[in-house]
Amino acid sequence: MIRKLIREILKEEVGRDFKSTIDIMMNYRRLPNIHVDVVSIPSSGGFKAIIINQETNEKKTGFFKDYEEAEFFAKNEAMKIYHSRLSKDTSKTVSSNFDPPGKGVEGRS
Repeated sequence: MIRKLIREILKEEVGRDFKSTIDIMMNYRRLPNIHVDVVSIPSSGGFKAIIINQETNEKKTGFFKDYEEAEFFAKNEAMKIYHSRLSKDTSKTVSSNFDPPGKGVEGRS
């Protein structure tokens, strides 16, 4: 009975059912139009992180001593690209509540 109560509390806090196989967490390796790769460089004994924005063909790379550092860099850069893309898309369609007086709301005159 205590386990059932704990599961119910966790289900509410976490926001997903433990029986479900669907993982709704955002995976930075599967972001749209962003290619992320971390590869081993045997000659230097390190790792290379490669992030490519496929919309602009912009490429960012970094060299690191261990895999965790390369993975951390790749995740941060991929999320930066993704969030900057989101902010650009929403700024075109959503007007700010702080527009100067007299400026009409999009779609109204």
